[in-house]
Amino acid sequence: MTKSQAIEILRNKIDALQTLLRLGEFSPEFTKWKRDVEIAIERIFGKEERHLKDFRGVSYQGIVQFGDYGDRLTTDEEILATFQRGLMRAKNILQSMIEEIQTYWPDDKPLKPSPPKGYTDRELMERAIELARRCENEPGKVSPKVGAIVARDGIILGESFRGELKPGEHAEYSLLERKLPNETLVGATLFTTLEPCTARNDPKIACASRIAERHIGRVVIGTLDRNEAIRGRGEIQLQDAGIQIARFASDLMPVLDELNREFIRDIRNRTKAETTDPVEPHSVGPNGFKIGYTENGDKVEWIEEDGEVWPMILRRNDNDILKEHRELWDKVWWNRHQVLLQRIANGENITIPEAGYAAAKRIEEKYGRENLGWDDIDWGLLQGRMSALAWVMGAQWDESMDT
Repeated sequence: MTKSQAIEILRNKIDALQTLLRLGEFSPEFTKWKRDVEIAIERIFGKEERHLKDFRGVSYQGIVQFGDYGDRLTTDEEILATFQRGLMRAKNILQSMIEEIQTYWPDDKPLKPSPPKGYTDRELMERAIELARRCENEPGKVSPKVGAIVARDGIILGESFRGELKPGEHAEYSLLERKLPNETLVGATLFTTLEPCTARNDPKIACASRIAERHIGRVVIGTLDRNEAIRGRGEIQLQDAGIQIARFASDLMPVLDELNREFIRDIRNRTKAETTDPVEPHSVGPNGFKIGYTENGDKVEWIEEDGEVWPMILRRNDNDILKEHRELWDKVWWNRHQVLLQRIANGENITIPEAGYAAAKRIEEKYGRENLGWDDIDWGLLQGRMSALAWVMGAQWDESMDT
């Protein structure tokens, strides 16, 4: 990137800031602006430099004060003023970056302050998962959420997710054929959250075949396909093509399972071995490995790969289920308490007992106020999880939402 290009990008971000002054921290316009600025800073200076840290260190919100009876003391004008002061600090930091470029960058030459450090394998795995989160189901069916990234020496060459360019289009196809049709990928590494497919309806070509055709050197797979007609075949086909196979870190497996729980539930029925206790000798799980228990009581399938053994959870232990239920119960109650406070602030005649304020304070001290409070989507998920766990604990559905 040249000196003039970098300056122009940062000036455009400063100019765009003016439209945010009356919108507030939680507006979608501010969220997009902040993300765009972070990407610009990373591209200009690199993700390991102090510039990104300086920008992310800007605070746009202050402490909202409540009275003894839940009435909000901090006015909307004070909240907006704090947000605007944050914007001005962000503007000053961006202006300082422009002055740094003007003073120290060479004229009209690409800046190369240091060789690109690239991403670690772990970072690329996590990035692929974040891409998968952006997938949406196709109309009338449940689709797997898949993210894919091609990188060389940690430098991303391209990335995509299922349905990004066209509903139902596989992530690997979008990436290899639509985004990188002319890129040389010999020896590169593909990170994909789901095992590549091995069969498509004619004239489509299976993703495993496309990967082999591009001579990709290594494929890191998140999870095997739960469909028995596909499971393991993509991995074997890639190995037969001379491609090295690796897996995502074991602690990311539950994340992928949770992300695709609808898809997994849609195609899979649990076996008797998975649902019967105690486990009978020689019982195996969905991936063909031995079923057993961890020290804390989780029922797991002991996955064996590359000389290592790790547990894939089939069912969590009772203590963890109870602990999670109690935590969800606390957080749901706290959020409903905040709704009552807001209704009081809006003029409704509602009385909250002193014990209610004390309970809310205990919850804030236990979990940290910064870890409480959600948007509508997260709030719905939180209540749904608590309701399901309450049912597991023995409550009826019409009781499980009563906090």
